[in-house]
Amino acid sequence: MRLTDLWPWGRHAPAARLDVPASSTFHASQHSAVVTSQFATAASVDPRQVFRIRSDLLRIALRDVTALCGIPAGWIELRPLAATSSQSKEATVQARLVLRAWRPLVLQHAAAIEQLLRQRVAVLDPQSVQWLSGVLWQLAIPADTPMEPLPGPAAWTRGTAPPPAREQAAAATPAAAR
Repeated sequence: MRLTDLWPWGRHAPAARLDVPASSTFHASQHSAVVTSQFATAASVDPRQVFRIRSDLLRIALRDVTALCGIPAGWIELRPLAATSSQSKEATVQARLVLRAWRPLVLQHAAAIEQLLRQRVAVLDPQSVQWLSGVLWQLAIPADTPMEPLPGPAAWTRGTAPPPAREQAAAATPAAAR
C-alpha cells in the first residue's frame, strides 16, 4: 500500500482541485491561474475571495523577487488595494509596496523591482495583466532616519535632460544621409 492510496482522490490528484482553502499560500501558488482566470468572472465567486487569492499571489511574487535580489524581507511590505478599472469596470488590484527601511539602492532600482514583480506575478497567473492595475510605492521610514539634504535647483537638470527631439533624430541619422 502506498501513501497516495490513502488520499481521497486516489493516486493521482486532479489538475484543478479547489477544495484547498483559498487563503492558503499553497492554493495561491499552485492553482492561481485556475482560480483567478477561470472562476473570477463567475457570479458565484465571492469578490473578496478573489481579492484574497490575488493578494496572496502578490505576496508570493514579492517574496520571490526580494529573495532573488537579496533584499531583506522586512524592507518592503506589500499592501494590496482593491480597485475598479475605469475602462471595463472590472475589479482590479493595485500592489502598494511600502518601503520600511531607508536604503537609496532600493529606490534607485525601484523600476527594476517593479518589473520583476510584474513578471513573477505573470508566471503565477498569466491573466494578471488584466487584474493587476498598478504598482505604487510608499515611503514609511522612521522620521529620525538621517537623509541627505536636497541638492540645489541646478542639480536636477544638469547632465540629465535628454536632448531635444530634433537633436536625437539628427544623431540617429547617418552623416551621408543628411
